[in-house]
Amino acid sequence: MGEFGSRQPRGKAAMAEKKISDYLPKTEILGQLTEELAEASAAASKLRRKIDGKNPTPKTLNECWEDLKKEIGDVMNAIDALTEQDPQNYHEFMSECGEYAEPKMERWLSRLQGNENLAQLEKNAVTVFSMSRFTAKMSRRLTKLWRCSTLQTGCTGVKRQRILPKRKMQIPGRRRC
Repeated sequence: MGEFGSRQPRGKAAMAEKKISDYLPKTEILGQLTEELAEASAAASKLRRKIDGKNPTPKTLNECWEDLKKEIGDVMNAIDALTEQDPQNYHEFMSECGEYAEPKMERWLSRLQGNENLAQLEKNAVTVFSMSRFTAKMSRRLTKLWRCSTLQTGCTGVKRQRILPKRKMQIPGRRRC
């Protein structure tokens, strides 16, 4: 296979003029493509596991790469069969896929760059949220103290508790509103 997307018949397929599409309808070829994509996904997952090392696999890194290449080759064969093994159809199909891939790659990169900013924004939001909770709590306490002092009830406005589970204790001589 020379240039990306240009495929020439090879092996026994080059000798025989029959195509896979002569034997199988497009629905079955799509089924085969689905299966090959799932196998490629599994091979990519195994490669990720090998690189990551958190969920080890007994295969070597090179074996994982080779498995991925084989499965991608199977996907390419299924696409070739889907495009009726016509190099022109195959090339057009792959070119159209490439046209979709380029803006998606840019969008992916943009999202990753945005995630750096988003992570910082999330940190800031958590800080602001924590501060607003603290401010709200202090505001409630100050309001209660102000109300108690305005009414001159002698209330401290603050609950006193022991460090015991769910048992509240009032300090003698202090009234609460």
